[in-house]
Amino acid sequence: MLLILILYLAVLHLPGMLARGTGVALLLAFAVLMRNELLLPLILFTSIALGFDLWRRFRQRTVRMRSVLLAYGVPFVLAVALCGFFYERSMFKWPEVKSFISAKHTLNVCQIYAFSYQQQHPEWAHSPWTDCQPLILTTFGKPEVTLWEATRLNPGAMVRYFWWNIKLIPSGLQVLLFNATSGNVNPDYVPVPINPPFARLASGILLVILTAGTVIFLRSPREWYETLVQPRVWAWIIMGSVASVVVIVMITQRPRPSYMFTLGLLLMALTGFFVQLIISNWPWLSAFRWMFPIAAATLIAFTPCYYAAPRFGRPNLAAYRHIRPFQEIIDPNVGLMAPFYGADLCYYLSRTPRRYCRGFDYWVFRDSTAPGVDWNRALAALRVKFFLANESVLTDKAGAEFVRSAPSNGWEVVELENLPGNRWMLLQKR
Repeated sequence: MLLILILYLAVLHLPGMLARGTGVALLLAFAVLMRNELLLPLILFTSIALGFDLWRRFRQRTVRMRSVLLAYGVPFVLAVALCGFFYERSMFKWPEVKSFISAKHTLNVCQIYAFSYQQQHPEWAHSPWTDCQPLILTTFGKPEVTLWEATRLNPGAMVRYFWWNIKLIPSGLQVLLFNATSGNVNPDYVPVPINPPFARLASGILLVILTAGTVIFLRSPREWYETLVQPRVWAWIIMGSVASVVVIVMITQRPRPSYMFTLGLLLMALTGFFVQLIISNWPWLSAFRWMFPIAAATLIAFTPCYYAAPRFGRPNLAAYRHIRPFQEIIDPNVGLMAPFYGADLCYYLSRTPRRYCRGFDYWVFRDSTAPGVDWNRALAALRVKFFLANESVLTDKAGAEFVRSAPSNGWEVVELENLPGNRWMLLQKR
C-alpha cells in the first residue's frame, strides 16, 4: 500500500514527462517484485502515457524525441536494475521461478474455489485450505488446474463461482470503506464486522455525496474539468489504471478488502473531489473549513488501534534479536528450530547470498510429531543443530519437557535469559 502511494505521489508531483516515465518505471518494478497482477495497469498506463507523449512529439511537434527517451529511459533502466538486484539475491532462478509461480497459482485456484464452494454448500465440511484437491478433482477431473483450465474443463461451475463473487462485491466494498457490512455472507476469508445499521447509513451518505457531486459536475463539466481535474489529470489516470485490475480480482478471486486497497484509494479520492464540488457550489459551507483539521485529528486520536503488538508482541523480531549475536556459528545448511517462522530467521541470519540455514517452525514440528516419538531422533533426522526456545515454548508442556532433558541428550546452552515472562534460551547440539 505504501509503495502504491509513492507511485501516486510521484506521478502527481514530479514535472511533466518525468512524472509519467517514473510512473511507468515504478509500476514495472512493483509488478515484478510485489504484485504480478499490476502487469495490466502497467500496460494500460504505459499505453496512455507514452502514447500521449509520442503524439505530442510526432503530431504537435511540441517536444523533442531526446526528452521523451530521457524521461522514460532513465527511470526504466533504474527499475530494471532494481529488479535485477533482487533477482540476483533470490532463492528462485529461472526456470525454477516458472514452476514455483505455476504451483502457487494452481494452489490458489484450489483454495479460493473450495472456500466459495463451502459458502454455497455448508454441508461440504472439509478445510478449503488443506483438503481442496479432492473437490477440484471431482469438479474438473484434475487435482490441480489453472484458472483458465478450470473454466475450459467445467464452464458451468466457474460461471457459478464468478457469479457468487460478483454478488459479494457490495459487501466487499462496504467492508473496504467502512469496516462493516450489511450483508449476511462474508466477502473475506477472516470474520468481518456485520453491522447492518451502520453499514447502510454510511453507504447512504456516500451515495448522496457521489450523486450530488455528479449532478454538480455535469451542470458545468468544462469549468470543473479545467479548474479541478486538469491540474491533476495524470494522478487520476494512474489511480484509475491501477484500480482497474481490482475489477478482475474481485471476480476471479473474491471481493476481499485486502485485495481492493487501490480501488479504496480511488473511491476516497473521488469522494473528496465531490465534497470539494459540493462546497464550491454552496460557498456558505466554506465557513466550516476550519473544522476539518480538528475533526481529522480527533478521528485519528480516537480511532481504535488495530495493530496486535500490545497483545501478542513481535515474536519474530524478538527471536531475531536473541539469535543475532550468534550468527557466526550458525552455518548454512544446518537446521534451526525456532518458534513461529524459523525459515525467515534463516534468511535474516544468512551471511552469504543463497546460502541459508534450514529453518523449522517449533509448533509445526510439535503438532506433526507423533506421540511417543523421540524428539532427539526426529530433530537429528532434520539435521537441527540449534534450538531456540522462548517463553511460549518454555511454558508449552512438550517444549518444557524437551528443554529439561536436553543437557542429558547432548545439547548445551549457548545463551539464556531468565527475565520473568520473557525467558528464552538457545541450545546447540554438541
